[in-house]
Amino acid sequence: MNLSKTYRAMIDKQRNVYQDAKLYEQNRNDVETYVDVLQCIETNQSLTKEGDRLKSDASSREYAIKDNIVDFRDKKILEEDKNWGRLNSKFLNYHKALTSYALMRNLPLTHYISNETGLAHVKGKTIVDVGAGTGQAQCSFFRYPEENNYFLIDPNVRLLHDQFLRIYPQLLETKMNHLLCHAEKLPFKDNSVDIVMSLASIDHFADYKAFIKEAYRVLKPGGQLFIFSHLDVPLGGRVMTKLKSLKWSLPSLLEVVARKCYQVSKRVSVDDHTFHFHTSKPMEDAMVDSQFKINKKEEFARYFYLLGEK
Repeated sequence: MNLSKTYRAMIDKQRNVYQDAKLYEQNRNDVETYVDVLQCIETNQSLTKEGDRLKSDASSREYAIKDNIVDFRDKKILEEDKNWGRLNSKFLNYHKALTSYALMRNLPLTHYISNETGLAHVKGKTIVDVGAGTGQAQCSFFRYPEENNYFLIDPNVRLLHDQFLRIYPQLLETKMNHLLCHAEKLPFKDNSVDIVMSLASIDHFADYKAFIKEAYRVLKPGGQLFIFSHLDVPLGGRVMTKLKSLKWSLPSLLEVVARKCYQVSKRVSVDDHTFHFHTSKPMEDAMVDSQFKINKKEEFARYFYLLGEK
């Protein structure tokens, strides 16, 4: 990709808040550069890259590679867990309807939790971001993306929106590793990564307890598991909170109406979550059960985070 040409095309270009985003592929590493930390999700054996496939060294199991993305998805989850599949389809409608409004609203939250946990400034770490979506956290969460070995883990291929590139040009300048897989079966060798994280994604997983156990397995001794998400607040409470925060004026009222009309037109679901957490205790208990030591935790506003150490 010609970066100068990409950026120049954005100059003085009118962009409505509710305009569909232009999508760009991630800058992905060749699978050959990181295959040594991967393993077969069925046999736990090492893998070898042969053409457009990863092959298990001890079985006939193969994983397809397309556009430097390895497909480790578990067909059982895709075929048997109909509820997860249904909710996942609804969630993808939300992704298509992501607006710059949502981006700007969430940035202070991202900056707060990355700073509070101290993870913002890590260097030289292998980071597995589970449910990472587009992988924008590589640059929005971490201050030194070029200093880390970052893995985008998600069961869907979701491309980068142009609004991310306007704020974080490093997303097309810094390479990442991209795997298609589920949180409950991570294709990494035991004790092979430094940080496993779930940013606003754990309530979309099929089995969050299985994910936490997998995180413990793949982390090195002293490695960290970071979980962040929202807490469910009754609809009435959410509405009242929003009403109190608004300084009512004609522009603000028109903006709220425009946003709702846009979401309806894009068929954005009100609820596409697998789990509904009212406190962080279920995840904290699951982390302790998996032998994590909880180093930091906080519930604030309608959010929470947990930082555990192996």
